[in-house]
Amino acid sequence: MLPPIVTTACAVVAAYLLGCFSTGYYLVSWRTRADVRAQGSGSTGARNAGRVLGGGGFALVLLGDAAKGAAAVGLAGALGAGRPGMLVAALAVVAGHLFPAQLGFRGGKGAAMLLGALLVLDPWTAAGGLGIAALAAAALRRTVAGSLVAYVLLPAVPLVLHRPAPEVFGVAGLAALVLVGHREHLAAAVRGARAWSTAGGAR
Repeated sequence: MLPPIVTTACAVVAAYLLGCFSTGYYLVSWRTRADVRAQGSGSTGARNAGRVLGGGGFALVLLGDAAKGAAAVGLAGALGAGRPGMLVAALAVVAGHLFPAQLGFRGGKGAAMLLGALLVLDPWTAAGGLGIAALAAAALRRTVAGSLVAYVLLPAVPLVLHRPAPEVFGVAGLAALVLVGHREHLAAAVRGARAWSTAGGAR
């Protein structure tokens, strides 16, 4: 039987490589011979792939990416890596999706991967994050803005659920990675908030 550190290392490497398999990139390339990163937002994710392939392509990429996140965490658990190893595998699969080595480290944004990983790690945290996203999107009337709020507040969900500290920090790390993937949206939101604040102060 392999030592736990070796098992965890194998699970993490496998998770990163799985994350590197960019569903949107390969699906769009297969269907159209085009690089999806040359379209729209430049991401390999479901939303951008949907711009090229339509609703069916969006659904396939969303499900494929979520399945990658779930598979990476499930594989770590099956290999006996334990909860810490599963958390690191979740971080690795999201990192692989954001920064795929074979695509010049230009991938997607990681949202579907985060969801898939959390559904295996802690379904209640996943449900809490989805609930925050839905409420924020309804309040702000913008889906992307609602998602950003959910990523920022996501670490509070395992904290409220009294999960162990390592899991809270692990979820915080996952949320931070996805925010890195959404850095352009985040920067635009900050600029918009500043403009709104300035306009309000002028009145």
